[in-house]
Amino acid sequence: MNEVLASATDNLFQNSDLEFIRVLDDVIDLLISKNLIMFTELPEVVQEKYTQRTQMRERRRESLNLLEDEEIL
Repeated sequence: MNEVLASATDNLFQNSDLEFIRVLDDVIDLLISKNLIMFTELPEVVQEKYTQRTQMRERRRESLNLLEDEEIL
């Protein structure tokens, strides 16, 4: 029984972490867009991770776009 509860708790934490990562992405975007921080001020490893996530989100967004712009009525 304890293993089931521990597993459920682990899943809750994992889901929460994934959701929070998206929040952090949005906060970083906001700070950069308002010129409160500069992208280049972030540590290099953070810049790389952030760029990777941004590119992945863009590819996902593009793959979900089923209609070309000309096809939209």
